Amino acid sequence: MTMNPRAENSELRRFEGSRWWESNAYGAVVAGISGGIVLCAVAGTMIYMTQSLEVFLVAGGLIASAVIGLLALYPGNQIAAHPYAVEIEEGRGLRLLAPLKNVYIPIEDVREIRRSFLAVGWVVKLRTRHRLLKGFVIHGGFGRQGGDLAQAIQDEIARRGPPRSGT
Repeated sequence: MTMNPRAENSELRRFEGSRWWESNAYGAVVAGISGGIVLCAVAGTMIYMTQSLEVFLVAGGLIASAVIGLLALYPGNQIAAHPYAVEIEEGRGLRLLAPLKNVYIPIEDVREIRRSFLAVGWVVKLRTRHRLLKGFVIHGGFGRQGGDLAQAIQDEIARRGPPRSGT
């Protein structure tokens, strides 16, 4: 078995959400894409049935909503705000696994992790944005490994040492 030369001195640990959470993540993507298709179909029907400027503007708004939503999710990395699995490369960074998208975050970019009061789970805040992604959530639906993942991220932050000055 050959090893990745980058990972020779680091350990890779993978934390996976429950099957229910993974199904939920993929189901949300399917529902979002389906909703976008429905919005575009409604807009197309509106334009076909009525040729007025007001209807054209409303239909354009519906189509723009669908397109902007898809752009925020995939090129904007917002799909990774609720990952179904996270890989931690010891001393290097995190890889957030989301439906149809993986986002790598260097450990230096992780600012803090804390228990969430509004949602069940933990919130991880980042020092710098990764496109539109400013943080991510380890939801309670993540399963038994959610607490272990939160502790592993906290350990990586502690291993990194005190934050750089000016951040």
